[in-house]
Amino acid sequence: MEQIYIIRETIVSFYKRFEAYILITLKFLVGLFVFSQIGRIGLYLPIFEPLNTSPMQLPYTLLMAMLFTVMTMTVGYGLIIINICIQTSSALGVMAFIAAFMTLILFFYARLAPRENFLILATFFAFQLGIPYIVPLLAGLYLGLTSIIPVSIGIMIVSLVPFFRFLLDDALLMAELLDVDLTLMPEYFGGLYTAIFSDIMGNQAWIFTAFTFAMVIFIVYIVSRFTIDHSREIALGAGLVVMIISSIIAQIIAPPGTGLGGVVFAVILSGLLAFLALFFDMVLDYQRTERVQFEDETNFYQVKIIPKIATSRKQRVLKRISVREEDIGSKDYLLNDYPDELPRSRPSERPESRYDRRPVSRFDDEHDDMPDDGPVRKYGSRYSRVYRDKDNEDEA
Repeated sequence: MEQIYIIRETIVSFYKRFEAYILITLKFLVGLFVFSQIGRIGLYLPIFEPLNTSPMQLPYTLLMAMLFTVMTMTVGYGLIIINICIQTSSALGVMAFIAAFMTLILFFYARLAPRENFLILATFFAFQLGIPYIVPLLAGLYLGLTSIIPVSIGIMIVSLVPFFRFLLDDALLMAELLDVDLTLMPEYFGGLYTAIFSDIMGNQAWIFTAFTFAMVIFIVYIVSRFTIDHSREIALGAGLVVMIISSIIAQIIAPPGTGLGGVVFAVILSGLLAFLALFFDMVLDYQRTERVQFEDETNFYQVKIIPKIATSRKQRVLKRISVREEDIGSKDYLLNDYPDELPRSRPSERPESRYDRRPVSRFDDEHDDMPDDGPVRKYGSRYSRVYRDKDNEDEA
């Protein structure tokens, strides 16, 4: 187990050292995936054909991914809306509905909640990878109850994608939208919007999925705040149990779709990835848990202290220097050449400084018979010996 902790500390230290570069790379890959998926729609007007043909398609996708990387999430959502409108420009009604719907999401939620708005893309991305159940587990563990809204929006967008593909692939509907008389345009748009809203409200699958994800986020958030040992792990386990039970209920009451085995496998895989993320985020030593109680004039405090498990310590390297006896014998001056007491230095030989003063001494550099005794006076942080003239004392 100690070796596993050492490997974890190595990976965490590497991530912290190159965190900025790793996050930029991940954001670029997400942008590249999103704009590649948008580019597959292919129902654009002839004016946009140069951007979607072989000479310019790849550079244009890379350019959009780089712009998405350097921009904020709010501006990045706007860039996604523009590209979706370009790709669906031949289907005017669908383009107008998508633009209006995503613009409302952008201005009324994504712009006001910059901390959670990335969950909309994360939910869509997780559904494409087949592990959507990891989103509510991590959202409830790290973001809280406010993450229910972006996760539900992401689920609704995922559920609308097949319906939009059906509308965009209907050649007759596209022809009618292109060749219709302008006086009949409101009627066609009205029928199209009615069909879209009917699909949103009549599709019970996404409503049940959103309700299940919201319940998982709530349970994980509440249980992880309990003051018990291993509360985070217990919260993830409770969320997994709720999702498995919900999947079984959905297979019973809903039409046959994905097999129960595949759903359970996706849930377990998502749970393992969530536990792995928690392991790399924090490992606590519950055996050394301490509870501290103290009070002041107005409050009484109870604090639970759980130390983290840390194995990365700087190892001290001790170097032993061995000397041969013949080398010691040749350097006896290091031990024997100095007497026990060093001779006194004369006043003229001492370095001059503002702390080294001799106010009452009349000796100068020409006197060689300087006495060795005399009182000591302190000036500043150093001591200076005061010398008296014995001849003048005898005359007196």
